[in-house]
Amino acid sequence: MILESKTLIRFTNGSIIGLLLASVMFGLQAWYSGLQITFTNADLSRFSLMSLSLIPLAFMEELAFRSFTFIKLNKTYGVWVAQIAMAIMFALYHYIGGWSLLASFIGPGIWSFAFGLMALKSKGIALPTGFHFGLNLALAAIGSKYWVPGLLNIDFAGSPTDEMLKLNEYFGVAIQLVVFVILLVLTHRYTKKIHGKKQSN
Repeated sequence: MILESKTLIRFTNGSIIGLLLASVMFGLQAWYSGLQITFTNADLSRFSLMSLSLIPLAFMEELAFRSFTFIKLNKTYGVWVAQIAMAIMFALYHYIGGWSLLASFIGPGIWSFAFGLMALKSKGIALPTGFHFGLNLALAAIGSKYWVPGLLNIDFAGSPTDEMLKLNEYFGVAIQLVVFVILLVLTHRYTKKIHGKKQSN
């Protein structure tokens, strides 16, 4: 592992992108499902302090899933094998950690493609680690990380019907699938670009 002059910049850029992207997705979910966003009584300084734990968590996961093994798979079998293999392993890692099988694959399994692309394009893990942290920070802000006091509450204003709950769930899955399709297209474009460079050499 090598710390470069651009490591901090890449981490910061990744964090901002991850935080903004997650915020847009939460906003779309709230708009479509009629969810209400309210502030909690959580202390901002405590939230900030506890959120720092998300940095080493993101770093350790990126180090494990987007460094040596990922690079080795990419060099030996190509981008698609590396991306798919790491996505499956990353999803199963979360499944073993207590997530449901569906949530593991439509959440971490899909986002693994984004982390992998960032690692490939930036030739390091600073950018995907920052992006990973940004996503987790947004999740922590809405109370999805049990050890971090959430700053926001996103929920129905009243008692939702079963239909409202199902539509909200379906929309959440739909957003993830749209992200997945976009990431598959970006992976395809990256492989074509790399293949083109190899042919020109």
